[in-house]
Amino acid sequence: MLSLHLETSEYVIPGFGEFALTNHWKTELLKYRGSSSFLYWNDLTILKGAFYQNTLREVHHSLNDSYQMNSLNINAKFAIKKSIYENLDKKNLNASISEFYKLNPDKFTLIPNIHRFVPYPDTAYSQVKKRTPTYNAKSVSIIVNYRDRPLLMSEFLTSCNLLNTKKTVELILINNQSTQENLATVKMMCEKIPPGSFKIIHADYNQPFNHSAQSNLGAHLATSEVLLFMNNDARFLAANTLDELADWALEESIATVGPQIIGDNQRLVSAGMEIAIDSRHKQGVAVRESEQFFGSNQLRQTVGNSFACAAISKKNWLRVGPLNEIDYPTQYNDVDFALRCLKKGLNHLYLGYIPIFHEPGASEHRDISRILNLHEKICELNPEMRQWLHFPFQLNKMKSIPLFNKTKWNCFLRLKWMTLLLAQFAKKILK
Repeated sequence: MLSLHLETSEYVIPGFGEFALTNHWKTELLKYRGSSSFLYWNDLTILKGAFYQNTLREVHHSLNDSYQMNSLNINAKFAIKKSIYENLDKKNLNASISEFYKLNPDKFTLIPNIHRFVPYPDTAYSQVKKRTPTYNAKSVSIIVNYRDRPLLMSEFLTSCNLLNTKKTVELILINNQSTQENLATVKMMCEKIPPGSFKIIHADYNQPFNHSAQSNLGAHLATSEVLLFMNNDARFLAANTLDELADWALEESIATVGPQIIGDNQRLVSAGMEIAIDSRHKQGVAVRESEQFFGSNQLRQTVGNSFACAAISKKNWLRVGPLNEIDYPTQYNDVDFALRCLKKGLNHLYLGYIPIFHEPGASEHRDISRILNLHEKICELNPEMRQWLHFPFQLNKMKSIPLFNKTKWNCFLRLKWMTLLLAQFAKKILK
C-alpha cells in the first residue's frame, strides 16, 4: 500500500507495486486531486491468440457490476482518499468499494492517461474470492423441447445422471410432432433415469415448430420455484451445474442465469450475450453471443443468456412475461426476453466457472437471411440497447504503448508490440 500527499489531499493506493503503472501516474493524479474520493484507471493487458497473434488491449471495467468487481484484483487499481479508506472493510475491500459505488457513483473518477499493466490476465481477472448465492432453491423444473432425434435426447438424458443435487427436480419434455416410434424411444430412455431422482412430465405441442410457444407451455406446466430452459442438443458437464444455476436464479435482481457454453473441440460458443458496435447493421450495433475468451471464466453480469441453457425464477418469469411466440417463434426469442428484463431493471448473470456442452445448429436448420432480418428488427425496436454497449467490460485497441515505471515490463511490452506488428505485416504479404 502506498500513501501519498497530493497537495491538500491524502490518498492511499492499495497493493501499490504489484503491477506497473504508467511513468507519469503521479503527475496525472495531481491533476485530479480532491475531485473525487476514488480515482481509478484502466488496464493494459495481453490477450492470447494463435501463434504470433497475441494482442494488446486496454481493458475498461464497468463498476456497476458488483459480481465482476469481486473477481478483480484491485491492487494498484484505485487511489482512495485516506479518510474514506480508513472506514472500508479491508478484508472485503472489493465488496466495500462496489457498495460505495452503488451509493455514490459521482465520487468515482476515471483517469484516462494512467494505465495499470497486467502482463498475464489470470493474475488480475481470475476469481479472487468465490461469491456464493444468497438463497438455496428447493425445486427446479428443467424444460426441454424436442422433435424426433432420439440420439440427441439420449445424450442429454445421460448427462442428467451426472448431476448431484438434493433439490426436487421436474423434467418437462415437450414433444413437437415426433413419430410414434421416436416418441416411444424417448419414453423408454426416460425409464432408465434412476427412480426418484427426477419427476418426468411428458407434454405434446401438436403445431408447427415454435420454440417460444413450446417453452411457454413447459413454463406453464412447471410447479418449481426455478425454471431451467435447455436445448435437447445441450449436455451437462459438471455435477454442481443445476445447484449453481438454480440458487443464483433466486437473487431478486437477477433475471436469467447462464453457464459457459462450449462446443466441439472445446470451442467457446458463448460467454453470455454482448452488444457491440457493428457498422454492417442498420442501427450500427449487433447483439450476439460473446466468444471473447477474456472474462469467460468469471462470475459477472451479462446482457443476457442463451436459452440453450438459462435459469430464471418462476417469480421473475411471471414478472417479465413469456417468450414472444408471434414475432420471435424461434431465433432471437431469448434476446428479446433479455432486453425486456433489462428494461424492467433486472440483470443477467453469467457463471463462467460452470460449463455445459452445446454445438449450435445440431437440432434445427438455420435460415441465415431470416436470422439477419430478425436481428435488424430487434435493434430497430430497441434503440436504447446502446446503453449496454460493451457491458460489463470494454476491450480497446492500443495505438501506441505508454512507458511504465518498471523497466522489465517496458522491454517485455515492446517485444510483444514488435511481434504483433511483424505478424500483421506477414499477414498482408501472404494475402
